[in-house]
Amino acid sequence: MIHGLLNLDKPKGWTSHDAVAKVRRLIDQQRVGHAGTLDPNATGVLLLCLGSGTKLSRYFMFLEKEYHAFFRFGVTTDTQDADGRVIDTRDTEGLTEEKLREAIARYRGSIFQTPPMVSAVKVGGKRLYRLARRGKTVERQARPIEIRSFDLLRFEPPVAEVHLVCSKGTYVRTLASDIGEDLGCGAYLERLTRVRIGPYRVENAIGMDALEQAAREGDGRFYVPLDDAIRGLPVGTLRATPGRWAGFALPRSLEALDPIEPIPAEGQFLRIADRSGRSLGVVEVAKERGKLRKVFVLGGS
Repeated sequence: MIHGLLNLDKPKGWTSHDAVAKVRRLIDQQRVGHAGTLDPNATGVLLLCLGSGTKLSRYFMFLEKEYHAFFRFGVTTDTQDADGRVIDTRDTEGLTEEKLREAIARYRGSIFQTPPMVSAVKVGGKRLYRLARRGKTVERQARPIEIRSFDLLRFEPPVAEVHLVCSKGTYVRTLASDIGEDLGCGAYLERLTRVRIGPYRVENAIGMDALEQAAREGDGRFYVPLDDAIRGLPVGTLRATPGRWAGFALPRSLEALDPIEPIPAEGQFLRIADRSGRSLGVVEVAKERGKLRKVFVLGGS
């Protein structure tokens, strides 16, 4: 079984589930999952977790996201993107680059965003997109997100080309829709490319055709080994390295580690290393004070 991370350049028209199913077939293993969906008509970085890497999907989901997008003004759709049904058209004659820049600036920083109906967010235990397919609209609670940078690259009316860096949970199509409403003319997301998740960039991603060829040839260089994929995690260094730690067990308490500042919060992942810096595995900080829970041992489970 392959354990690690796959940086896939998702093709347009594929759902994230399509990509997962395809990779499962190509590498002949069921333990494949994604670390955050990408809309069908969006392209770019889709991180797929392989083998024991699936246990770290929550960590990868929280990594910073970077997007390149195109907003079309004067038209709104029921999905806030190009896949939806047009529900309104308005005049954009008064829309200027200056007004657009001012509107974009208001969305930088910490803001609240209401998830769209066509999304995987759960309300009352049900996925919003499933309710939307049945023609239902329900009240959604706005959630905090962070837009770390948001810039207008080019404006050729009625289309704006933008670049943004944001936190987990940001819906770029909702940004397009909200800014369009602020400007009084409406807008939808015409095109979207996710160019980065954390350190994983689209320039280094593998396309589906290249992945198929690599799988046929048995070329394992297409994935990031688990040892490398966890390098970005905070490190917990063992106070001592008894032989029993390596490959058999991991510490169950923060007391077994050198002091870590700040003290890790509940739910945080730690990469456990011995005194020489060699990675042994990953633990999660448990709810019980000072306790650790094994996630996986490198070379084990």
